[in-house]
Amino acid sequence: MRALVEEVTGNLAGVYAILDGTQVHIYALFFQRPTDEDREHIELAATSVMADYDAPFTIETHFGLISDTPRKGIPWIFLRAEAYDDSPHEL
Repeated sequence: MRALVEEVTGNLAGVYAILDGTQVHIYALFFQRPTDEDREHIELAATSVMADYDAPFTIETHFGLISDTPRKGIPWIFLRAEAYDDSPHEL
């Protein structure tokens, strides 16, 4: 969570991560299509997360829209209130 400090843009709706063996997957979900700046902020956060892991761990970032993502069962690290207030999906 500390990796997101100063990296949350107004377009960012939520972030979650999944550890799969030695691969850390970070999913950043946005209200609208992410801009280059949005992606850059998440990549900076991912770099900070990577510093917490030793080799052979790797990080892969994924970008998507919150509107395409079910909210239930997701291990959220960050979820903006607006992302679920108007959601047709249940938490």
